Amino acid sequence: MTRIPRHGFLICTLFGLLAATAPAQIVTSISPSTIAAGSKAFVLTVTGSGFDHGAVVELDGQVHETIPSSSSQLNALVYASDVATGGTILVTVVNGDGSVSDAVRLTVTGKPGPPPPPPTGVVTVTINYPSQHQTVCSPVTLSGSATTTSKGANVIRWVVTDQNGNQLYSVNSVHSIDPQLTLAAGVYNLTVEAYDSAGVTGSAKVNFTVTTATAVCGTKPPPPPVGPVSSFRGCTYNQVGLNYQAVDFTLTEAITLPFDAKLYYGPGCSATQLADEFGFGQKISFDPISYIFWFNDYADDPDTSAIWTVGSQSSGCVNYTSAPPC
Repeated sequence: MTRIPRHGFLICTLFGLLAATAPAQIVTSISPSTIAAGSKAFVLTVTGSGFDHGAVVELDGQVHETIPSSSSQLNALVYASDVATGGTILVTVVNGDGSVSDAVRLTVTGKPGPPPPPPTGVVTVTINYPSQHQTVCSPVTLSGSATTTSKGANVIRWVVTDQNGNQLYSVNSVHSIDPQLTLAAGVYNLTVEAYDSAGVTGSAKVNFTVTTATAVCGTKPPPPPVGPVSSFRGCTYNQVGLNYQAVDFTLTEAITLPFDAKLYYGPGCSATQLADEFGFGQKISFDPISYIFWFNDYADDPDTSAIWTVGSQSSGCVNYTSAPPC
């Protein structure tokens, strides 16, 4: 779960060893600090100081969807399931360097009430490209957008799967997507799902054919990626004699983007075989250079696969049984 600039000597960690000194961030209060058991989902406001651009709110050690307001205030989404029963929840802030703040208690009072009513909103997914039954060349730019009628909710997550249930792409906290998917020649029936913050899911399907025919594809090189990430390359990173599942990518401009990485048991990036995750969509400030990120916990295990997402761009599914060294 580490990143390094490819051209330079600075090594940074997303969730590495804690520093010997106290964390820079301090939580002074939360609002509300008390909530009744059985309440609906709500936004928790966390106030303090020293929150960096990658700060996320954790409840009992679990990352929750976090919307930064300033270096002294964060807003986190708390689901009804978090407060279904009475008790105490420890609220902390984790900065982008992995440091953890002091804990503040969220008190859930009383016995559980009746379950909250099911969400009544609708998430509508629109696929703009490719069109149904179109013949295209790889890489395929999958363009889609989504809206939700859930009151006060936003689209917070996308997942794209193929006809075999393999996850090809996922990203958090965007209202539209346009990833480039590298696909072999064949017929595809993709399912595009969008989730909103009220827990409502919508989906759409698109059926298309990927070809390598010169008549369709010509001899021109594929178009460059749409976005600041100019290239992705799955690779194995060697450190102290151990090989780690990694990605090498290049940014064309200085920019702050959400980052997410998921590792899976076996090839194919099956959503049912999730092994590890880091980043969780928190935003990272990148320089216009090349980077290498890798997973720390599954060294020398080539029978794994991963999907790396920077902003709205994805590496697609990287299988490490055949990945070259970085």
